[in-house]
Amino acid sequence: MEEHRQWAHKVLCLLGKSIWRKDKEDVNGKVGIYLQKGKPIEHMGIWVELLGLIENSFDKTQNFQFLNLTRELEPPGTLSNDMTYDFDFKNVEKAYESYQGIQCALKYLIRVTIWRNYGEIKQEELFLV
Repeated sequence: MEEHRQWAHKVLCLLGKSIWRKDKEDVNGKVGIYLQKGKPIEHMGIWVELLGLIENSFDKTQNFQFLNLTRELEPPGTLSNDMTYDFDFKNVEKAYESYQGIQCALKYLIRVTIWRNYGEIKQEELFLV
């Protein structure tokens, strides 16, 4: 974990078991937040989201979000040490299978967001259904 300290703040999202999930199966894992050495971070909250998206490769204005589940990992405050959080979305209905085509893609992902007054830090991790 020491290799993360030489850069800016890092967010890592690790899914449990594998990247494959079945319909009605739990989606869980860990989120690690590694701070730049000696630099605390003030935030407006840390959130994890489970998203289902249909993306149009040629026209990004045509993207469609069909699933959005959100959990708060940390209320607003200041982080002064590296932190690890567990997350668990129970019995999630995943109505469609993952798909990657020439014109569109259907994706499921976990997004971790650290909200700040002056911008946000995001990390996304795809998984397949």
